[in-house]
Amino acid sequence: SRLATKSPTPKIAFLFLTNSNLTFAPLWDRFFRGHSHLYKIYVHSDPFSAVQNFPPPFESHLIPSKKTERASPSLIAAERRFLAKAILDDPFNLYFALISQHCFPLHSFPFLYRSLLGDNPLRAFTSQPRHRSFIEILADDPNLPERVGSVFLC
Repeated sequence: SRLATKSPTPKIAFLFLTNSNLTFAPLWDRFFRGHSHLYKIYVHSDPFSAVQNFPPPFESHLIPSKKTERASPSLIAAERRFLAKAILDDPFNLYFALISQHCFPLHSFPFLYRSLLGDNPLRAFTSQPRHRSFIEILADDPNLPERVGSVFLC
């Protein structure tokens, strides 16, 4: 029924994978402020880590978590849980950003949203034959090697 809405708004799903507190939570809060209709947040917090309560806007977005270990298949399983939750939760989640607890944004939310969806997000949502990654969007940029990774710093 949500797909039949008259004006769907494409969203970016931010998938925070963490085994500690979110180091830059205040910066992320500022990044997201005022754009709640354009994104969704999902947090996978390793249940065996010493993570304290998450501050707004993260506190109510925890997904069921299992133990994860660096460089192990458990991270793939966590990413699969993220994607399943984000896809089932909101069919308008068009892009997915996997972020660790130590990443922080280098650009504003409007810059990121325009970079991914252009000036007409509804048209991008309904007519794009295949959705591209951030790197593919910038593929013709001669400064691409310097720009890769320039949306979030981890």
